Amino acid sequence: MKKKHFKVKIKRIIGILFLVLVLGSASITAFSGSFREIIINSNTKIIDWLNLKINKTVKILGFTVQHIQVEGIKFTSKLEVLNGLNINYGDNIFNVNAQEIVESLKKIGWIEHIIVQKKLPNIIDITIQEYQPYALWQYKNQVNVIAETGVIIPNVNPKNFLDLPLVVGEIANLQCKNLFSILLDYPGLKDMIVSAQYMYSRRWRLYFSTNVVVDLPEYNIGDAIHQVCEMHQQQKILDLDVEFIDMRVPNKLVFKGAKNIKKTKNMTHQGA
Repeated sequence: MKKKHFKVKIKRIIGILFLVLVLGSASITAFSGSFREIIINSNTKIIDWLNLKINKTVKILGFTVQHIQVEGIKFTSKLEVLNGLNINYGDNIFNVNAQEIVESLKKIGWIEHIIVQKKLPNIIDITIQEYQPYALWQYKNQVNVIAETGVIIPNVNPKNFLDLPLVVGEIANLQCKNLFSILLDYPGLKDMIVSAQYMYSRRWRLYFSTNVVVDLPEYNIGDAIHQVCEMHQQQKILDLDVEFIDMRVPNKLVFKGAKNIKKTKNMTHQGA
C-alpha cells in the first residue's frame, strides 16, 4: 500500500512540474516577445535621435544646400529646373540623391543628358545637355521637332521653329541626317529647298522654292545633288519653266511640264 501511495505522489509531482514548465515557457515566450518590441522601439527612437543630432551637426558645420548652379540650358528655364528638383535650401547636402534629380529632370522635354555634382560644403551643380532642334518632321498629318538623331523632342511647339528644314514621310526623321550632311557642301542649293519628302521609305523628293520638284535616285544621291547644283550654276535649271526633274534612272534626266503650284512648309505631301 505504501508503494502504491508513493507512486501516486510521484505522478502528481511530475504532473505539477510539467504544468510549471509549460506555464513558465509560455510566460518566458510572452516576455521575450514584449522585450523584443521594446528593443525595436528603443532602436527606432535611438536612430531618430541620432539622425536629429547628425542633421543639427551638419547644419552647424555648413553642409547644407545653399547654392544650386544650373548650366547648359537654352530652351529650358532655370525656374522649371528648380521646380523639378524637390530640394529645399537648407537641406542636408549629404541627403541629396543625384539619381533622383536626374530621373525627375528627364521629364522636362528639352533635356537629353544631366550631370549632378555635390560641391561641398553647400553647392549642388547641375550640368544639362539639351536636345538641339535639327528639323521638322511631318508624318501622318503631325509635325514634330526632331533632334539630329531623329528622336522627337517632347513638349515642343513646332510653330516656334518654322525656320528649320521640313522632312516628310515614314522614317524620314531617321534618314534626313544623311541628306543634310550632303547638302552642307551646297549651301546655296540647301537654302532653296522648302521641304524633302522620303518616298516609299527609300528615296528623296526635293521641293524647291522656285516650284521645281526634283526626284533623287535611291543610291548615289551625293552625285545627283552635285549634278543639280552644277546645272543650276551653269543653266539656272531650277528657274526654268519645269515642274519635275526626274533623276531616278542613272545617267538620265527627265523634265516634265510646269504647273503653277506653290509648295509651302505647312502643306501635306501625298505619296509618302
